[in-house]
Amino acid sequence: MVGGASALNNNQRLNIQTKSSVMTSPTTVRGLLKNANLYWRLATGLAVWFLCFHTPVFWRQRRISRDTMLAVHIVTAAMVYLACVHNCLLTPSLHAVTKWMHRWMGRIGLLSGLVSFSLGAFLAWSRLNRVGEGSTSLGFAIPITIGGILQLQCEYKGYRAIRKYKALQTEIDALRQAKMAGKMDRHRLQQLLVDQRVALGNHISWLLNLFVMACGIPAGIRLAEVFVPGDEGIQGILALLGVIGALQFLAGRYIRKYVSSTVGGALYT
Repeated sequence: MVGGASALNNNQRLNIQTKSSVMTSPTTVRGLLKNANLYWRLATGLAVWFLCFHTPVFWRQRRISRDTMLAVHIVTAAMVYLACVHNCLLTPSLHAVTKWMHRWMGRIGLLSGLVSFSLGAFLAWSRLNRVGEGSTSLGFAIPITIGGILQLQCEYKGYRAIRKYKALQTEIDALRQAKMAGKMDRHRLQQLLVDQRVALGNHISWLLNLFVMACGIPAGIRLAEVFVPGDEGIQGILALLGVIGALQFLAGRYIRKYVSSTVGGALYT
């Protein structure tokens, strides 16, 4: 029994070492460096400022711990943002472990996004021009609601795209098995592979928009307020438009770079 337990422990250690070596293999490292491109670093920089510097100060100043709904909204919004940072860096193609992590972080982000938007929209409009602490204004409620709607759209479209990708993969696997029986429809297989690449590209595009635009708009609004205090008047409007324009430009460049270098190969298998 002792010898059997020792052999089991040795096998477990070997499996851990094997997984560790794969995670640090040159291929995995190259994949990480590709994912951590300039656009990911810029979007992540905004997320880090918003979550690690702005939010703690805001939490203390507004005494968020006394406002349960706002506290849950902020925590779930942060979870969506962190899921985006994580999933755009650790993609399924890197390793079986990152594939599992990517999938579960996506599910957590999806559910968190539904909760965050529901509470955020309610708070933004129910406290409009309210007297006292916690009041909101149209200059804040309108763009934050637009960002929330965009968030839901990106989550829904991205989820639908990856479900389509997986459904196509099932058809492709069935056709490849039919090949062994000499009954494969080559034209159908080629069409499915094209449709699958399109679905993968759509998944990536929608979720990069979620990361840069939907999550970035609230963070960008707060960053703009640092340079242009207040959200009313022409200066506030120009600052808001500038933030949205900059994020849209960043999202467009990020999507083009990522999709062009990724869709040629499968992220999900």
